[in-house]
Amino acid sequence: MNIAKSVLAQNIDRRMADLGVRTYKELAAISEVSASVLTNISSNPKKSVMAPVAVMLAKALKCRVEWLVTGEGPMNLDEVERANRLRFGAPVIEINELARTDPKDLLLSISEDETRERHPCPKGNAESLFIIKTDVQIGKYPAGGMIYFDWDSEPSSGQLVVARTAEGMAPEVMEYYFARGKKFLKCLSEEIPKELLVTEIEPEMEIIAVMKSYAI
Repeated sequence: MNIAKSVLAQNIDRRMADLGVRTYKELAAISEVSASVLTNISSNPKKSVMAPVAVMLAKALKCRVEWLVTGEGPMNLDEVERANRLRFGAPVIEINELARTDPKDLLLSISEDETRERHPCPKGNAESLFIIKTDVQIGKYPAGGMIYFDWDSEPSSGQLVVARTAEGMAPEVMEYYFARGKKFLKCLSEEIPKELLVTEIEPEMEIIAVMKSYAI
């Protein structure tokens, strides 16, 4: 008959697996908590531990003590910091910042930049969101607002997207359309002749991100 493990024992096993710690003997060596105590925790669901033991285990397993013992809250400080960043919202970027890197790598590189302006998204925050501020009207969206884009999203016909139309070119905000089994991009610049506004998407073109929301 299998006895259900305590939350503490389950979380110890989970972090051992995450970190590649194979045995309680290995964990004992890095935590200074004896293998016999670890075995007792594993086999006795009602086993409690002294605070110093919990602290040593949490340090060795790179997690928060509260999460280790109770399973509540974020697992570690990285998750706390990530949650705080999400709470403050998506970062504002310049579209030219996407000229030499993809949005996922860019957002990762600026994730700890406390000077970066951020705003919550009206439709909910996510790590894949970024903001481009509008100095001029873009499509139906007036100047002076903020367009939220999601790099981890697929476009629907009629949506704004950030797209690169040729390798090495700076990306721009365009409209995406799907019609008659083909995909198109529409330039929103008033300076482009009408016959050149819409182009069929070619293999060298890339949709970088899709509009999620707009706010003023």
